[in-house]
Amino acid sequence: MKISIGAIIIFLAVFLINLNVESLYFRLISLSLCFVFLFFIVFYDGFKFCKRQFILKLLFLFFCLSLYYLLEKYFRGQSYTILFLISILTFLNCFFIIQWMDKKSDRIIFFRKALSFFVLFNAVSVFIQLFFWYLFNNDLDYSLMLGITDTAQRSIFYGGVYRPTGFYAEPSIYSSITLSIVVLRYALTTKFDSISLLGILSSCLTLSTVALLISFMLIVVVYFRFKISDLIYATLLLFVFVYLSFDALSMRLDLLLSGVDGSSNVKIEVLNYWFSRNELFLFGFSLIDKSRSNFGEFIVGLGDLGIFVNNLMFFGLFVGGIVNMLLLLLFFKGSIRVGLLCIIVTIKLSSFTFPATIFFICMVSYINSLGVKSVFSCHNNKRQASIFTKSSC
Repeated sequence: MKISIGAIIIFLAVFLINLNVESLYFRLISLSLCFVFLFFIVFYDGFKFCKRQFILKLLFLFFCLSLYYLLEKYFRGQSYTILFLISILTFLNCFFIIQWMDKKSDRIIFFRKALSFFVLFNAVSVFIQLFFWYLFNNDLDYSLMLGITDTAQRSIFYGGVYRPTGFYAEPSIYSSITLSIVVLRYALTTKFDSISLLGILSSCLTLSTVALLISFMLIVVVYFRFKISDLIYATLLLFVFVYLSFDALSMRLDLLLSGVDGSSNVKIEVLNYWFSRNELFLFGFSLIDKSRSNFGEFIVGLGDLGIFVNNLMFFGLFVGGIVNMLLLLLFFKGSIRVGLLCIIVTIKLSSFTFPATIFFICMVSYINSLGVKSVFSCHNNKRQASIFTKSSC
């Protein structure tokens, strides 16, 4: 495939959607520009809707976005207009990306290359930060240097150990987005290659607790085949994982038990509060007027517990349970292994107001709807596009 203007715009759109910097206005402006250019290339290319089944899946996601905004705006008395606009723009941009590459193998291959470059870019940014820290004792903050945000990155120091963040605000955000792209690449190729492993390595180097756990589970799910040899390898991998991450995990546990780890403590508090209130458990936080509720400071932990838990806490047991069931159907449409990887990576992907979450769900839904076994297959020592088992999206 020749590199066209459309391909370049798609590449930039993939990059900007997942470059989740702190500045909301930067996100809004960049996504608005993406929308204008994607709108142009899709309609210039000849707009044609995907078939009804996939449109219904996208409408389901649009419904969830709108419901989030409605509940926040009218039931909790809070206005998240910018976040809502960012979410809708992300959704529309994802829709245009899907329209651009719909059932065209050369464009799907280019999309996969764009994902690969994004993982490489993120990994290199982390390696450079580590290099500057250990060689020059310099905390290289890209977003602050480029003027994208005026808030310093949260590169926390545990026992003098530096935790790089890449272009993101904190290690967990970097790792959650990078690992979600790694899973998307697996859904396209059904394998972990050197780029995937590089993305996993860079996520582990951030020493984010959730990144270490997710990385370990991803590797086990991908490589484990229910054989004795695989069981032995998985056991050895577990010992290596515990050995390499023992200091970071034990230090995080000490902070949690001592009450110093504010991030984890507020999550535990908000979970306990949710379980202890029947109205919150059944109908969710967004159906409760904050002006009539005596929430404490722990409420900041709401929305940072993974998308499945967030849906239950936000929509309540009944509506949240239905949304989660629909998400599971989307994830397992392709294969059990891909579905498990999606569940694992959404441990950290937070909510429908998070652009990377919208991008991940849209693209996984599209890839699964193709019914592809592999976009890439090795035949006669050459990479060729594989045959789609289904012709429709």
